[in-house]
Amino acid sequence: MTQPMGMVDFFTMEAGEYLERLDGLASPAASPDFQEFHRIARALRGSALMASQKQIAAVAGGLEALARAAHDGALTWDEAHRQLAVRAVDDLKVLVRAVNSWTDAETVRAQRIASELQQVTGATPPPESQPQQLDAATRAFIAREGAAVGSALDQAARTLAQNPMGVSSLDAVLRATQPLRGIASLSDLPPLPDLLDGIERAVQEMISRTEPMPNPGDVFDAAAKAISRVSREIATAGHADPDAPEAGEFARLLGVLLEMGPDIIPIETLYHADSGPHVLSEGAAPTPEDAPGQLEMVSLGECLKQAAEDLEGAQSNAQRQLRAHGLAPTLRTLEGAGRGTTRLAHAVRNAIGGGAAVTDTPALAAALREAGAILSGWGEEDPAVIEERLQPVSAAIRGLGEQPVTEVTVSPAPTPATVVEPVASAEPEPVKATVEPVSPQQPSGDDWLAASFTDYDHLLAAGSAGTPLAELFEQPVGEAAPGPAVLPAHPAAVEDVGWVTQSDEEIAPITEYCFTGAAALRQAMALKEKLQIGVPADHQELLEEIFDLVELGLRQSS
Repeated sequence: MTQPMGMVDFFTMEAGEYLERLDGLASPAASPDFQEFHRIARALRGSALMASQKQIAAVAGGLEALARAAHDGALTWDEAHRQLAVRAVDDLKVLVRAVNSWTDAETVRAQRIASELQQVTGATPPPESQPQQLDAATRAFIAREGAAVGSALDQAARTLAQNPMGVSSLDAVLRATQPLRGIASLSDLPPLPDLLDGIERAVQEMISRTEPMPNPGDVFDAAAKAISRVSREIATAGHADPDAPEAGEFARLLGVLLEMGPDIIPIETLYHADSGPHVLSEGAAPTPEDAPGQLEMVSLGECLKQAAEDLEGAQSNAQRQLRAHGLAPTLRTLEGAGRGTTRLAHAVRNAIGGGAAVTDTPALAAALREAGAILSGWGEEDPAVIEERLQPVSAAIRGLGEQPVTEVTVSPAPTPATVVEPVASAEPEPVKATVEPVSPQQPSGDDWLAASFTDYDHLLAAGSAGTPLAELFEQPVGEAAPGPAVLPAHPAAVEDVGWVTQSDEEIAPITEYCFTGAAALRQAMALKEKLQIGVPADHQELLEEIFDLVELGLRQSS
């Protein structure tokens, strides 16, 4: 079974397609279609920002500025500018291939080509502390595309509510998010980029699942409400509330979907708080065949360090939760890399599920950065040494996000009631059983069981719990019965006891209460409006055809 595609893998595939198209536009000697060149470069920059590849995004932004300047006539598209664009595209191809093994050399290459593009176009990146001001056209674009994303999410939520495995509707969600990802100032519009990132992670998680989960549409319904509110606020005020309750609810449900919650408790917590011995001998776990190699482990370490930076840079609790959930693919890979990394992954997952990303952000970020630094040395040190160095980090993370255990006061058990043993007599007096009339108020639900035991206790106290059935009707206790007890011959002689009644009528066959023929067709037509409620739009036509056939049969029968 193929593994679900991670964010970095998705970015490399998408960026490769963008770069091939840019190469085809820049390579010919003739001037390219600058509008198309600008559109693809902008999409590439948005994709890089969503994947946290800021160096690649800076180069793509330089290409975007170059195409815009050439289109507006601010510079002449000559051979020098064409060669610069071709070289920038070639460098971007190298950088994209190196995202999983990024080093300082790639950083220097990206900064160099981005600087050249900025010098030619005269464009300078805006300071991070001064976000760009959105114009009216950009606001209208965000409002329109945000509404489209919200509609796609709402439709997906409805489809999944009807069919938990109907993930085909999620393709429309991914297509709807693409235009928003290409906005140049996306990073200046919190929490919009984090919401889009979380939506894509939710889609990938649902597609990769082989078994349905309870209420799968809830997370996408929450995403629809969050993205609708954020896009509406950006359109009207130019910015959104980064701590909107809708965003927080989506972050919570996303954590449930990604299973970022309390894991199986460590066996160490079941031991007594003494010196032991607790575990006499620890076995060696087998190394999985698909265990990550050196380059992948180094890349995972860099992911942890990047996650620490993202957490510290978040501006709201919803952003911190969403960015912490972005560690889900990294943690899954770490769980299969060895005992030490598995413990680390479990500790991080439990800490995030316990709210450490919000309540203990600095401590969690510092621990992630330290763990990333240790994993970055994979291959240079013995794996056993690295696992030993990870142990105190995992222990520190396990203490984050934990709620204090409240003291539970156990009330003493009530004193049992004194049981009076019945005194046996030589000749017990006859007891006349009394049948109490049944209350017209029929119990419902679990009340029947409680009522039955109560009635039995009452009969037991009266000494009639073991009375033969016949004595409850006619025969006094103590008289000899000529034969086995039988019920009265005529049901009408039995006293009416409320809602329990009998009649002299014979038992009717159940077929008399079933619909057949024209009556069945009329009953089916009566259900038409009820069945049409909640039916997906793509099934409405089929349902209408079925009822047309029923109506035709009804006409023929009449």
